[in-house]
Amino acid sequence: MTNASEARIACSRQTRQLVKAKKRGGESYDELLQKMTRQYDPSENLEVDE
Repeated sequence: MTNASEARIACSRQTRQLVKAKKRGGESYDELLQKMTRQYDPSENLEVDE
């Protein structure tokens, strides 16, 4: 991914730590977030856990 195609996503330090804990080996955050979104079904998660 080149700098021209990168974007930043604002999140809390706690959220970043949770996502980082799921990251493996040479996997990029982009790859991890794509995997996570493929598994997420918003209709199953009507309440937000905070």
